Amino acid sequence: MSENPLVSTLTLSIQANGFSEAIKNLWTCHSIINNTSDAHLLIDFKVATLLNRLFNKYSSQIYLPLSRFYLAISKFASKSASGVVLKICNDILMLCEALKSADISEELEIAVQDLLQILLTTELEEEQKSVVESLIIKKDYTNFDNKMNEIIQLVKENNLASMNELFDLFSSFNSFSEQVYLFSTRMSTLISAIEEKDNLELAKKLLSFLENFVFKFNYNIQVGEYTEIYSVSSINKLSQTILPTVISICNILLAYDITITQSILPILQRLWVLFPTETERFYDIIRIVLSAISAQGNNDFKIKASVFLYEILNTPGFSEKLKDALENSDDLSLLSNNEAFGPSSAVLESENVIKLEEIQPYAGLPLNVHIEAGDEFCYCVEIVEANSILTWGFAMRYYDIDFELIRIDLPTPQIIIKKDHVECIQNSYSNSKLINSPGLYKFVWSNKSSWFTAKHLRFRVLVLTPYHKVNITEKDLHKVIEILCDDGIVYGNKNILEVGIHSKSKTVYMSALGIQEEIPDLDVNAILGFIKRVQGENKYDSVKIGIVAKCPKKRNELKQLVSVAMCRDVDAVALLNESQMHCSTLICVMQDEGLRSCVVHRGHIMIDENGQPIGDLARAGISDVYVGIATLLSLFGPATVVLSGNEIPSVQEVLEKTKNLISESIMKQSLIRSTVYCPDATLTAASRLHFLNHKYRINS
Repeated sequence: MSENPLVSTLTLSIQANGFSEAIKNLWTCHSIINNTSDAHLLIDFKVATLLNRLFNKYSSQIYLPLSRFYLAISKFASKSASGVVLKICNDILMLCEALKSADISEELEIAVQDLLQILLTTELEEEQKSVVESLIIKKDYTNFDNKMNEIIQLVKENNLASMNELFDLFSSFNSFSEQVYLFSTRMSTLISAIEEKDNLELAKKLLSFLENFVFKFNYNIQVGEYTEIYSVSSINKLSQTILPTVISICNILLAYDITITQSILPILQRLWVLFPTETERFYDIIRIVLSAISAQGNNDFKIKASVFLYEILNTPGFSEKLKDALENSDDLSLLSNNEAFGPSSAVLESENVIKLEEIQPYAGLPLNVHIEAGDEFCYCVEIVEANSILTWGFAMRYYDIDFELIRIDLPTPQIIIKKDHVECIQNSYSNSKLINSPGLYKFVWSNKSSWFTAKHLRFRVLVLTPYHKVNITEKDLHKVIEILCDDGIVYGNKNILEVGIHSKSKTVYMSALGIQEEIPDLDVNAILGFIKRVQGENKYDSVKIGIVAKCPKKRNELKQLVSVAMCRDVDAVALLNESQMHCSTLICVMQDEGLRSCVVHRGHIMIDENGQPIGDLARAGISDVYVGIATLLSLFGPATVVLSGNEIPSVQEVLEKTKNLISESIMKQSLIRSTVYCPDATLTAASRLHFLNHKYRINS
């Protein structure tokens, strides 16, 4: 009987000389699992024991990669022996305890609960069954429901204290996800009670409460001398399950005067962005609010409503019948004739610039924890993307508290902030920090200096990531090259002008016919001006524009450019190199405002069954370029590795620092080289996007 490849590879990981080599072997285990038809047969007690040994050997340094591997095997483990599944569940729960509230720990807990429910349907010994039942979480919201009934009674008495009690009740949890669940499932009776009272002050409080769940999520933040748009990552925890509650509250608020009605507009604009496939569910509210603002709203809201109306009328896929109803409505003529009626280049609610040290975003109500004397409370956060912003605030009802922020996924944990005896009773303590390196960060509130007094803490911790996509809740299929608009003129004997645009966070680079220019942002008029200068007196059958970026953003106004293709920069450079070299397997690694990669096999960029790129270091959370290249070659090699980007190390540096991380046989058969057309590969690839799309028949 052949040896279990998971066991042998995990053994190599345990025996590795260093962490990088251990991680390389752990990533190889991912490949083994994904490429084995009966993967559940590989998951046995030896595998579970070796994973536990890795956990103990590397501690917090390996929490994140180990979590991802546990998530991978949890998809197959349900068919393994019950004893093995039970051990894996216990080990995952131990890891969740160490991860303390990180998003990935919530994913792991859900995976464990799914496995336990499956176990209950199998033949179990009594002792095993008892253990399984003890591990299944049964949420008891009896106290919540009782308190909600008390609040409803106060509402019936027209007592405004009812809403303060509501805010306090939702602030009694230490999880935003739980707040969202309760908001979605336990508000209907209270909403009905408020509707019956017709009380303006109750309505104002209800609107304020709603804004904690459909919150402002885009911020234009000044960091040093630069500004950049960021999005609150917690929006990923909002699903369409909140819509019935949101719609019910909005319908109540429509009954009040214009000061309330027009305040619903930002809520609707956020919903439009967050739930683009559900817009018809709140269309009636949109129509009523726009009509009210058109008739009675103040100038600021009329401007916002005009822009929103234009966006609705120009949104592809939205019901043409409903568009016609809006367009032909006399009630909305003041909006459609407003000077502001037209396309907006601004990202929603990002017009005002705010300094990093002044931002105070929110998502849900403040979280809550009770810290006993001599104890501490920890809260972990994973920073997935480089140059994210970590922001936090906390307050105590009484007394002070000791506070630390630590990065824990390093060989030696790094203390970032440490403050003793923080006074935060009258004013909350808040701060924000730009985090350059992805990793695992831990907040620690310590009450160890107190021998007798327990402390009550309320806090917020949020991550803001650089803005880079419109539809944040949808899991879009990865489109290698997206044709935003096309003039129908194909390559052949036609006289075609190719224009390449590379959009980066602070600057946009344009290139055509050997001429290069820079502009501060992706402005259509500036692009048209550049094309006019390049063309001069020459006439072209077609001007084909290719736009590449780290995370390309579709914008309707770009369609004015007639023929536009968009692509992720690393994918474009990979295809450009493939067109020159025709490798069996080509790996493109780009380091420029972050690390990312892609794998091209026989002319196709590889994607998984969910339509997402395979072999992308950004998705894998690997920030070390040398470990990343070694991992990719171990998984997909032998291959040609193409290095690209302003921050990428030299070929010689890569060879020296990866040779001990990759097997000799793979290294001998692989080639590591700089990209073709260096140093202008990205702009060249952008200019050739339409040609590459035609050559590789990507959209045919």
